[in-house]
Amino acid sequence: MAQVFGGSEGSSEAPAAALPAGGAAAGMDWDLDVDAFLDDVRTACRFSSAASRGSRGMKKEIDMKKHLALQEKNRRAQRRFRERQKQRVAELEEQVAALQAQLEVERAARAAAPVMPLLPPVAMPQVASALMHPVPSDSDMQHEGASKGVKREAHQSPRAVVGGQAPSSSSPPASDEEQALPAAFGEALTLTVRDGHPVQLSGRELQDMTPAELAKHYKAYVNELAGILVESENPSADATQERVKRLVEEVCLLCTRTALCNPPGAKHFALTKVDDVPGQPADARVPQIARALDINAQQRRQLGQLRGLFLQKLARIAAERQDINAQLAGCVPGGTSNRAMAGRYLTSHDCARRLRESLREEHILVLDFVSTINKHVLNSQQVAQFMIQSYPWTPDCLALCTWPGGLSGASSGKNGLLEGLGGFALPISPHVVTMSSAADQ
Repeated sequence: MAQVFGGSEGSSEAPAAALPAGGAAAGMDWDLDVDAFLDDVRTACRFSSAASRGSRGMKKEIDMKKHLALQEKNRRAQRRFRERQKQRVAELEEQVAALQAQLEVERAARAAAPVMPLLPPVAMPQVASALMHPVPSDSDMQHEGASKGVKREAHQSPRAVVGGQAPSSSSPPASDEEQALPAAFGEALTLTVRDGHPVQLSGRELQDMTPAELAKHYKAYVNELAGILVESENPSADATQERVKRLVEEVCLLCTRTALCNPPGAKHFALTKVDDVPGQPADARVPQIARALDINAQQRRQLGQLRGLFLQKLARIAAERQDINAQLAGCVPGGTSNRAMAGRYLTSHDCARRLRESLREEHILVLDFVSTINKHVLNSQQVAQFMIQSYPWTPDCLALCTWPGGLSGASSGKNGLLEGLGGFALPISPHVVTMSSAADQ
């Protein structure tokens, strides 16, 4: 055994490794460096785990770098967005500043512009001569007052009464929309219908007044006039007549100024009831109202002549209106070319301008007609009775003039109408047919 494990055959050296004493009894206890081997294994394991941990740390580091890069990108985008917003706000502020500067320049120019003074009240000839001539149009009166400087009384027309200056009918409007008649008043209108509580209305307030507000003031005047005429012990007393005259002038001036400032509102007021109370239709009450006013023969003749002049001027306006309507009917949009449509558009635009001018002329004609009757034909008590008898409707001066034959009670219908007109051959109004039928019944 010693030779087998000792070394090479014939060697005199001792064996490299001898079994310890009792080796056969102890078993296979080899003399190997087990601890070193285990240390090597542990070292290899540590290197392996460190490598795995290093790969995971590197991945986390890469993810963190990506996250930081994304955050930086978002910050830059937000910064650019805020810069663009600031730039837009700055541009808008510059535009606002420019517009404000332009507005200030316009205001300064308007304030520096000379204000045209109101024309002095133009005078009117005698009523008899005025009744025999056509009612002057708005443009005629303005041209005559500006060029000749003729002084007339303050009762010639609504424009002279209220001091309003209407534009010439030949000048086109500034815009395509319907505009109110420009009117200027020397002073505010003072309403004294309520004792101790006068109300002043400026031109702007009259322009903004609704038909309901106008009806409220008108109703107060009717109630006050009815109370004075019914409850007064002596209606013919000077104090009573003076009070009635003042109230009538105020309510007529209120209606006239409102009509100048707001034509559509005035037409709506004349079309509807002032108060929602039952009663006969407005046209059916004309004969009764005409008889209650106790109109004399001279007044009947003047009413007939006024109506004839009114219808003559109205016939010219109606003929022009028919021509405008005919041109508008032929300008319906259509065609196969832009040039054709452009021509029709321009024709329609011109017709619209002429239509607005025609409406203004008609409105001024009616105001002249009503003002002449209230100031030069009927007296104050008759105007007050006209308002009271017509309530809850407003007085209809044209319907009153259309029924001159029924005023005397001697004749009615077409013959009485022509007799009251003094021989005028005028077309019969629908009021005549209605009123004559009502009278025959």
